[in-house]
Amino acid sequence: MRLLGLELKLRQYETGRRFCDAVVAEEGPAGLARAWSGPAALPSAEELEQPALWTARMRAGIAP
Repeated sequence: MRLLGLELKLRQYETGRRFCDAVVAEEGPAGLARAWSGPAALPSAEELEQPALWTARMRAGIAP
């Protein structure tokens, strides 16, 4: 059970890293900083898997 929890946590870290890398590549570090500008800017689970959805939402100024 503990091993499964560790695997899930590692998967979460990997997803987060891929999201951050993709946003920085597209928008730069300042673009990524927007993710922590407020609750409405946080990426959804779907956006974490598909960072382009988040960057499009941020460009459009649309809250989830």
